[in-house]
Amino acid sequence: MRRLIVLTLLVSGAAVFETGCKSSRRARVTTVEEESGALRSRLELSDPATAIQLVKGFHQLEPDGWRWTMGQFTVTLLVPKEAAKKGGKLKVELTYPEPVLAKLGAATLKASVDGLALEPQTYSAAGGTTYEREIPASALGGETVTIDFSLDKFLNAGDVEERELGMIVSAFELSSQ
Repeated sequence: MRRLIVLTLLVSGAAVFETGCKSSRRARVTTVEEESGALRSRLELSDPATAIQLVKGFHQLEPDGWRWTMGQFTVTLLVPKEAAKKGGKLKVELTYPEPVLAKLGAATLKASVDGLALEPQTYSAAGGTTYEREIPASALGGETVTIDFSLDKFLNAGDVEERELGMIVSAFELSSQ
């Protein structure tokens, strides 16, 4: 994704300066192309540039570099070229917080890749953990892939605070097998 930035203030200032000084030099208009955050196959949620790939179900970035999810959340990841041929591996770095576990008990996380259901995983202990699943090449044919997640249990808005709270996520990664 590219965006063009035109340095109009610089050009305007140069034009005024040129007119005032009666110089024979002309102002040059320069166009600069800048990367504005190419899509990635690994998202560190501490990096605000990755927010464009967080489709829905995520709260604002917390000061420590992670985000709360809602009960349902969706992410888009760039498909590595080798994964499109040989299959891929999805890895989600997450935390099931102790207060949520104490209130709700074990929770099951389900995921689907463009409609293909992946094996769910149940979390019955608090703390940092991962969700890892292999994805067949047949589900990774495009340049990007959309992955939908859902929790069978989550804190409804108003139970603890005004937001709906699911799990804490710090990273997503889609790699080649």
